Amino acid sequence: MTCSGFLFDSAPFMCLALGSPGLVPVSCALGGLLAMLIFIFLAIHIRLNRGIRRTRKDLEVLAGRAPESGWFRWPEIEARVGEMALELSRALTSGDLTRFQDDMTPHCLQVYREMLDQWNLEDRDKVFEVVKLRRIRPLHVAVGEGDTPPELVVLIDMDVRDYLEDRISGKVMKGKTRVNRTFDTVWNLQLEEGKWRLHSVEDGATAFRFATRENTVNVESPETCLQDLPGRPLEEEPPESREPVEARQPRQEDVDRMLEKARVKRDSGRPALPVGESDS
Repeated sequence: MTCSGFLFDSAPFMCLALGSPGLVPVSCALGGLLAMLIFIFLAIHIRLNRGIRRTRKDLEVLAGRAPESGWFRWPEIEARVGEMALELSRALTSGDLTRFQDDMTPHCLQVYREMLDQWNLEDRDKVFEVVKLRRIRPLHVAVGEGDTPPELVVLIDMDVRDYLEDRISGKVMKGKTRVNRTFDTVWNLQLEEGKWRLHSVEDGATAFRFATRENTVNVESPETCLQDLPGRPLEEEPPESREPVEARQPRQEDVDRMLEKARVKRDSGRPALPVGESDS
């Protein structure tokens, strides 16, 4: 049996199975290697999408637990992240983080300031232009991990121009001026003061690691994982346990106590206070 023609095109693994050791043609071995690489690629793709679907579902659960805040509603998060990506590109290109600093955690702001300072010392300008936002997908969410702020990791696919050029000569020092249509990046967001802020940026190659990480969502005790989130006022009692204002009537014993207090003050010569006011 040979590894040529239709046999090789349709069944490379058959060649590997039937060929004698040491006599398997190189082309047949390459076919098997290619099939293995395709299998690995598909396995990674399947696990990545599985993690994205799981994170979407967990965000839906969290959104149901905190419907008023809107912190975990994915359509709103997706739109906001898209705006942030455009704002960050303008900030990096202009070298001025003033308009974007409110969307960063202190850690992230410090990192980008040091980066811009370094480029200024080297007389280099950063050009980062978002040509097209393709899609934004959630990879990982963690809520209720002790004192750690809620975390959301997203994968952003976009077409960009990304390069460094010499400020004097205009020569491209790093990157390319042509549009990169396969650019992807991973953003780590943290919820601070009721707002998702950029905490760190990583290479798109880390997406698989985050997508396969187990989400931390304290679903069984939603109040425990949501009541202490930054930006959420702590309540002494749940709203549903409060009586309507019109239903709150003073108890008879409270009225009797205030009347007795007024009588004692009157007898002692001190001016009596109106019912319901305090002398403190």
